[in-house]
Formats: sequence, structure tokens, C-alpha cells
Amino acid sequence: HNISLETSQTSFLPSTHLSSSVPHLSPVVVPHLPAVVVAIQKTGDENHDDADDDDANAESSDTILQRNATPFRVSFPVLVQRSLVNLIRSPNAVSARLSQVTGFGIVLILFYTRIGRDYYSVQNRIGLLYEAVCPLIFTGMLNNIAVFPTERNVFYREYADGAYSSFAFLLAYMVNEIPFEIVTALIYTIFISPIIGLQTTPDRFFSTFFISLLLIFSGESFGIIFCGIFYTIGFSVTVTSVFISIFCAMTGFISVTMPSFLKAVNHVSILKWASDFAAVNEFTGLTFTCNGDQTLPDGSCALSTGEQVLEIYNFDADKKWLSFGMVIVLAIGYRVIAFIIFGLVKKKFSQ
Repeated sequence: HNISLETSQTSFLPSTHLSSSVPHLSPVVVPHLPAVVVAIQKTGDENHDDADDDDANAESSDTILQRNATPFRVSFPVLVQRSLVNLIRSPNAVSARLSQVTGFGIVLILFYTRIGRDYYSVQNRIGLLYEAVCPLIFTGMLNNIAVFPTERNVFYREYADGAYSSFAFLLAYMVNEIPFEIVTALIYTIFISPIIGLQTTPDRFFSTFFISLLLIFSGESFGIIFCGIFYTIGFSVTVTSVFISIFCAMTGFISVTMPSFLKAVNHVSILKWASDFAAVNEFTGLTFTCNGDQTLPDGSCALSTGEQVLEIYNFDADKKWLSFGMVIVLAIGYRVIAFIIFGLVKKKFSQ
């Protein structure tokens, strides 16, 4: 018997070709696939037992499909639209993206508002800057876990169908990811700068906002990397958390001196450069007062300027904008690495 597979008409995109022989067709697996269904041939004549019939039966047991991935210009806008629609239809995912960063900002407000300028505020500011930098990359990773694994699993099935490339999928994910990061990073910056009481000038505010945005963005990149390497969500979260925690310990707020090997490794950590920038951005030009038991025997303050604090913690004020530039470079680099790693491992799980 010869069985002919008809062209699916259920695609959102113009399509005249079939992409899959299974009954269930996703909206974007069928578009523009120049698939040629050669045949499904099966000869079941019980009366023919010669060698030629055996060979024909063996060849007819498989479905032969020839197909190419959908062009990027066709698949990308559809993937963006589908990802956005799926996100809107999932209130929990939207809530997770909006609440995790802003919620953490509210926690910081409860602990640190309003920060002063006395001797004790030096340690308060150090603690606040550490908490303001490191957890952002964690929240970015958690934002990713709330959405990405579900979309990743859909991609694996559709990639096995030859529907579209991993680049189109990840770029569409990123387009829908960034607006949420901009909104939450802006709210977070408002919380930690003017409300808590850090130095707030236009250049300090917007540079803090941009650093916060890039840290959240980098957390998403780590989520993509480890969710690509490991299929199990729980295990990928564990590995990512350990990985980020190591770099958090080397930011300069907790460990001031480190072995030369760790110092070298630390240069590829966005948290190191973000911490350098945050410290210099806050303490430069800052003065402190001390009263009563906060003073030294001669009546002076142990620390009276922000520059003295920077010197104690080995933060170089002259490298402020170098640190800012390194944060940008590393944030972009992490996402490029995420694209590459996900592209390399996709075949393993899509099979």
C-alpha cells in the first residue's frame, strides 16, 4: 500500500510543505519547510518471499523526509509573538519576572532605610552594596527558571522536527526578556538609591540602573547555560547557585585579599567588576561624622571620607569606568557563550 501524507494547513505562517509525520503539529513547526515526502511503502504480500521483496519491505519501514529549517526572517517574528502570548497567558510567569527583583528591593528597604552618614553607616553601606550586587544575578537566574525550561522543552521537540534554529529561538526569548528586566531594574534602583539613601545624582542613579540591568541579564544567561547543559531543572539550579556563590565570595566586600590564582579567575566574574564600580560610585566624595563612642581618643573619626573606605577594601577609584566597561563586555560575553553552549547541546536533548 502507498500512503501519501497531506500538507498541513494549521500553521500560522504561509506553508505548503509538511514538517512532521506525527499527528500533532505545533504552530511553527510547519512553516516553509521544503519537505519532500518520498513515500511510505510497505509490501505485505505474504505470497512473495524472495530476496527482492525482503529488501523492499526493509526499505519501506522508515519515513523518508527531506527538510530544511525555516528561514530566520520567517521564524523569528512568529517565535517572538508566540513566546509573548505564552507569557501573557501564564500569570505565574509574569508575576515571577516582575516580583522577584522588586520584592528583593523591598526587603533591602526594610533592613537599611534610612542609611545615615555616621561611623556605623560605613559598614551598613558595605553590607548594602554587597546585597545589592550579588543577589541580582541570582534573581536573574530565578527569572529564567520560571519561564525558560518550558520553552526549552518545546524547542527541543520542534528542533527535532527541523523547524527552526536555536539562534532564532534564543533571540526571540531575549526580545521578550529584556523589557521585564528594564522595568524591574528601574524600580530596584529607585528602591536602593533615593529611598534607602545612597548618593543620588543623575549620573550615579542611571549608572546604578544600568549595572543592575546587566546583572539581571547575566543571571538569565547563566540560567540558559546550565538549563542547556542539564535537562533537570532542580540540578541546574543547584549547579548555577554554587557557581554564582563562589564568585560572590570574591567580590571584594567579603574577601579583601585572595591567592593570585583566584584573583586571575575573578577577572572573568561580572560580580567583581560590578562591585568595584558600585563601591567607587557610592563612596567617592562621601564624608562621615562620628559622635560619642564612635570617636578615637583624640576626638577624630577612624574613617571620615569615602576614599579611606575604598583604600581599606582595595577598590581603585581610578578604574571606575574601566569596571563599568568590563560589566558591559562580560554581560554580552555571557550571553554569547549561552548561545554557543545551547547550540552545541541541543541535539543531545532534542533526540
